[in-house]
Amino acid sequence: MRPWLLLVISGFTLAFSAPSGAADNISAGPFTPDEHTVALYHFDEGTGNEARDACGDPEITLRAHKQALWGERHGFGATAKFVRTSDDANLLIGPINNDKLELRTCLGSFTVEAWVRYTGVFRQDWGNTYGNICGTDEEGFSLPHGKRSGWNFSLHNWQKKDRLVPSGRLLASGSAFPYFGKGTTIQKLAISDRNWHHVAWQFRDADQTHFLFLDGKLFWKWAVPRPRRMERCDIPFQVGGFLHSQDPPFQISKGNFEGEIDELRISKIMRYPVADRLSIIESKLPVAGLQVPYSAELAVDAAVGEITWQVVGGRLPAGLMLDRATGVLHGTTTGPTGSRDFRIAATDAAGNKDEQTFELQVRGGRILSVSL
Repeated sequence: MRPWLLLVISGFTLAFSAPSGAADNISAGPFTPDEHTVALYHFDEGTGNEARDACGDPEITLRAHKQALWGERHGFGATAKFVRTSDDANLLIGPINNDKLELRTCLGSFTVEAWVRYTGVFRQDWGNTYGNICGTDEEGFSLPHGKRSGWNFSLHNWQKKDRLVPSGRLLASGSAFPYFGKGTTIQKLAISDRNWHHVAWQFRDADQTHFLFLDGKLFWKWAVPRPRRMERCDIPFQVGGFLHSQDPPFQISKGNFEGEIDELRISKIMRYPVADRLSIIESKLPVAGLQVPYSAELAVDAAVGEITWQVVGGRLPAGLMLDRATGVLHGTTTGPTGSRDFRIAATDAAGNKDEQTFELQVRGGRILSVSL
């Protein structure tokens, strides 16, 4: 709940809702590493040309391209600072093809988030603003060789207005940018000032959905599949912009962040709720093989306490059952093959209920080898 301030004046007690730019579940201070943290940069060094991972992994230490700049934020300590220069001097550069920084350890979901303060000019970068926060995709500006892949998280605006929104993209999956109109706008939110803001990008593999947050509020979502897992990425992890190749020399500053970045964290879970009421996640069930053991776990958003699951319409394929406590469909299908529709309900401890219809394909096995 939002904190309340009590003020007593001449015998009268007045209650005020404390204003806040961020939701209550965003830390009011520096993040603390936990079992879900993949990488965390406090940028609390304040001097030198290195920024270290707060989880203690020396392999993902960031180093300034030329000269690191540092800022200061009350309650947070030092921050990473960036200015736009054509030689990318202030960028912080990490390793190439690191599993953590390529999100390969985030199999079911991830959250990429940071506190940012944009101080640059709006409507730049050829008519739009593109302030890259971090990632390993760089719009083809970096290496003169290698294969482009990776991801990036940025502040972006294609509408040529003095406002920015966070955006995220997994390369090879199509874009997750909200500007192309394929997503669903939940709230009209944007950055139009020079203050600190919390930005977050979440992805859930179960329903292949991206969620973008500004100051703890969900403002946009879009279902787009995760790309096939890249075996390697030849672009280094970059914080604060793009490393523009100097061979041949590209003396441009497009995409470089201007301002400050703090508390950059990658997590292997979705840390922020994406629904305000109980709802079953609309996931596509994997195909069941005839006479092959099967298991698929259903999930919900915004549950209060324990969930009770039940089939309320149709019938499960023969041989399968639904665990009422865990929401796991399991068993061994015995036939017949084909498609089966059924409706499942979930009820939480507060009595909230949601129903969802699922389709499950049962297929028989077939020999694929043409020779031994």
